[in-house]
Amino acid sequence: MIDKKLHVMTMDLTFTYLLIQLFGFVVFGIYATASFRKSRRDLFTQEGIGAIGMGIQTLLLGSWLAFATNTIHGLMVFCARNHPELRISRQILTSGVCATIICSVLFWDNSLIFYICLIATLINFVARTLKNDTSLRLLSMLSCTLWVAFHLLLGSWAGLFFATVAIIGHINYFSKRLYLGRAQQEAPI
Repeated sequence: MIDKKLHVMTMDLTFTYLLIQLFGFVVFGIYATASFRKSRRDLFTQEGIGAIGMGIQTLLLGSWLAFATNTIHGLMVFCARNHPELRISRQILTSGVCATIICSVLFWDNSLIFYICLIATLINFVARTLKNDTSLRLLSMLSCTLWVAFHLLLGSWAGLFFATVAIIGHINYFSKRLYLGRAQQEAPI
């Protein structure tokens, strides 16, 4: 049976809960540092492992949908790892979106946390298809904002931390671009 209660950040400091949080920091860290890998194949491998681990952590905290969407994401990047062009193709993306929709119907619970998870996942999938860096980052920032709300409600300290760090990274990127743009406009001719 699917747990339908709304999870709220808790101060339940039982040993099991703390282990789940520690596990979350490890797997979110694996996922977040994947972009530092030298090859795309290694990046996809590490990202896939991190995504599936994140799914396990969210399942341990009570979200079947987050488990499913993170596992689907992990499987998508494993498929991309084996794609001849080392990318998430339209077919892989379409399969991921269809699987996410099917899982959302299977795990439907009509709660706020459910809608946040589903919308954030779909926005993230769309962002991954964009070639324009600014558009990708704006959608990723929107998705991360929803993930902050999701992890706050779920009680995932690691998810909350890493989503917040991602937002700060996007803000830093845009502020640097804005600063460099102004500096170029003000430069003497």
